[in-house]
Formats: sequence, structure tokens, C-alpha cells
Amino acid sequence: MNNYFKHFLSLILTTAIIILIYCNYETIPEENITSIFSGLANNAITLASILVATLAILLSISGSRLVKKMSKTGHFKNLLKSILSCIILFIIVYICCTVALYFPGGEVQLLLPIASGLLAYSLFWFINTCYKFYQVLTHLHD
Repeated sequence: MNNYFKHFLSLILTTAIIILIYCNYETIPEENITSIFSGLANNAITLASILVATLAILLSISGSRLVKKMSKTGHFKNLLKSILSCIILFIIVYICCTVALYFPGGEVQLLLPIASGLLAYSLFWFINTCYKFYQVLTHLHD
């Protein structure tokens, strides 16, 4: 899939989720907001830790012939950037949710559409990054 199309699709998805949650924010019961933020934070930090483990695996096979070829062509650098970008996005979601949990009420609750949209954007790139990593693992012994 074209890289520009992936960016466009993920931004459309993120914008749709932000608008949907922002427009329906008043219908969410106040007591559920805390559990939603807690769930978003837990999911974000869990997926970030999975990517850290992926990064550790990738660095442990950095001496293989495939990874050396990937380094020469720039694919290894792109994969590392993709993994690190996803980790940073998940950490930003976690920070937004943690701030909202420690400072409930008021304008901070508007972080819900932002955190939800950012998590959707992060998930899209998480799936893309996992697919790239899967391709590396399947071709490791070729």
C-alpha cells in the first residue's frame, strides 16, 4: 500500500474518532470517564512495552545477514523509526490519560477524544510496524 495512502487513511480514521467522541461526549456517564481513561492508558502502555520487546528482538538479530542488507538499503533505519515512533505515540496517549485521571473534571476531560483518536492512530501504525517486523522474522533464515 502506498505510504501516502496509509498516512491519509490513518489521519481520516483518527479525525473521525475524535469528532465522533467529541460530539457524543455529553452522553458518556461521568462515572465511566475514569474507567475509559484507565483502559486507554493500560492499552497504550501495554502496546508500548510490546514494541520495546520487539525492539530488543530486532537489536539482538542485528548481526544477521538480512539485517546487514537492510542496513545498507535503509530499511533497517525505517523499521527502527517506525518502532520508536509508535512507542512515542503510545507514551503520549498514556501521559494524556494519566493527566486526565489525576486531574478529573473540567477541561481536562476533553483529552478523551484526543487520547482516543491518538490511540487509534497509534494502533494503525502499530499494525503496520508489526507487519514489517513479521516480514523480517520470516525472511531471517533465507
